[in-house]
Amino acid sequence: MRILLFLLLLSLTSPGLWAQPGHYYISHYSQDRQAGALSFDMAQDANGLMYFASRKGLTQFDGHNWRTITTPSIIYTLSAEEGQIFAAGEGVIGQVITAPDYSLQLRPILSNPGNDYFESLSNKGILYFITENELVTYNLQDKKTGRIKLPQGEEGFSNLVELAGDVYAAAFSGKHYKVEGANLKSTDLGSVKSIDLVLPFKDKYFVVTEDQKYFLKTGSAALKEVVLKDAKYLQSGVVVSGAWVNEKLIALGTLNGGVVFIDPQTGKTEEIINYYSGLPDNEVYCMKRDTEGNVWVGHEYGFSCIAPELPFRSFNHYTGLSGNILCTKTFNDKVYVGTSVGLFTLVKEDQYMDEVYFVEKKGTITKQVEVPAAQSEEEPTNKRRGLFRSKKK
Repeated sequence: MRILLFLLLLSLTSPGLWAQPGHYYISHYSQDRQAGALSFDMAQDANGLMYFASRKGLTQFDGHNWRTITTPSIIYTLSAEEGQIFAAGEGVIGQVITAPDYSLQLRPILSNPGNDYFESLSNKGILYFITENELVTYNLQDKKTGRIKLPQGEEGFSNLVELAGDVYAAAFSGKHYKVEGANLKSTDLGSVKSIDLVLPFKDKYFVVTEDQKYFLKTGSAALKEVVLKDAKYLQSGVVVSGAWVNEKLIALGTLNGGVVFIDPQTGKTEEIINYYSGLPDNEVYCMKRDTEGNVWVGHEYGFSCIAPELPFRSFNHYTGLSGNILCTKTFNDKVYVGTSVGLFTLVKEDQYMDEVYFVEKKGTITKQVEVPAAQSEEEPTNKRRGLFRSKKK
């Protein structure tokens, strides 16, 4: 708390820092047993506490201390509704509660062994969970559950999204089914096919399709395609998660390109946070925006918290910079950094990814000549070929 207060006072008393270039401030958190674990999802409760679901269990984090939540199986997805945390995973849907002994436990709502609930969302007081073969609803008011089977002819559910106040379940076939009470209605979403990700924020929706196209919907207006400045970088990185920071900034997490912050209105890239700018690993497992506007990122080494709205920037992850940073100064549009080792100047260097293309070409035979096989000498009939024979592998 003292550090945050000091940084706030520093930003207020040093107006020049507001104009300093640099990367978004980022901090890292990792429980000893959390490192190396595959993270699935994260959520935040009404008290601001963070919850993380990973291969090694379900944990709660208050900024300093980690608490393990007892669960009957692995948890894959988390949802927050009315300040409460709901979790689902291998054969179970439940609510995180505090037991009489003050331990954190998962109170089962539905037990369904043999079925994995891999995605969930909340909308208008109702929670939605899906497996490949079933969609489950849970009403927070009457505490009742509903179960909707996979439509005939479909191989399985692939996704669950909320768009303009309605919930849709996507199938492997590419069709989208609108949830209407206890029924599913096949719905045509127009030019948008195979939705992979929908990021809601107030009355805005940012949509990512499986073929890596991007659309923005505002209010009752139709979906409008957004052309991103660094679309090729995102396509090669493959967008798998995302979160709104504010109305003019979205964070997109990728499989191998870190986190890309873009302006959804113009498509301009505001910042790229990857291995070269402070992120421990370029593979993003999951993301979540907290109530303070920070973006939490799950990766192989734990979790990182990126703060794009803070008025100060990070300079300690530039290649070539060594020593402890003592001071910074901007002069003639250049940034100079003084460290315990010496004086450094910041130089922009673009990072590129190698792409290899294979082109098939038809071969042509100009002339074909038959060569007679050489005659081998006859071996004596009583001569053995040897004790060992070679085998073709």
